[in-house]
Amino acid sequence: PWLLRCPRGVPMHDNPLVEDGWVVLQDKASCFPAEALVGEAANYAGGDVIDACAAPGNKTTHLAALLSSSSTPTARVLAFDRDSERLATLKKRAKLAGATAVKASCEDFLSLEVGDLRFDSVRAVLLDPSCSGSGTTGSLDRLVDSFVPPTRTGKKRSAHEGESGDGATESARRDDQDRIQALATFQQAALLR
Repeated sequence: PWLLRCPRGVPMHDNPLVEDGWVVLQDKASCFPAEALVGEAANYAGGDVIDACAAPGNKTTHLAALLSSSSTPTARVLAFDRDSERLATLKKRAKLAGATAVKASCEDFLSLEVGDLRFDSVRAVLLDPSCSGSGTTGSLDRLVDSFVPPTRTGKKRSAHEGESGDGATESARRDDQDRIQALATFQQAALLR
């Protein structure tokens, strides 16, 4: 439910339904986290939901749409992201989609106090820090910058920098492994919150 699949090559970005917020373009894999968390929305037992790594907001607005049709349509999505520019994108997308249940805050999920009164009604947390739709280490750059050690040359680089025609150099592969380990460290810290 809530998912339309379009064949490749169908120009949707300029479609009025997309521009007006009625349809949100999203990779199919990115639709699964909200669906898995809430399940059959009509059977959701209720309560607010935290989206711990919310920006840019597609999963957030999907979750809000599912909750609006649940047995507790007043449930809120408390959306957190530590990057103010990305959070601004989330707010813009939530407004365009009419997702009034989204309450966005520029805060690092890892620094939130568990006993904060804002969370009294929270019954679930959506935690998808690596972005289920990414599929590549290059897409992880924005998430792991603060956890990533510099490359062996002392500089941060994109995941594909240093590749030759026949594949990544050994140094680039080691750097990618470091980035993946940094993401795993972040994921573990977030899960243990």
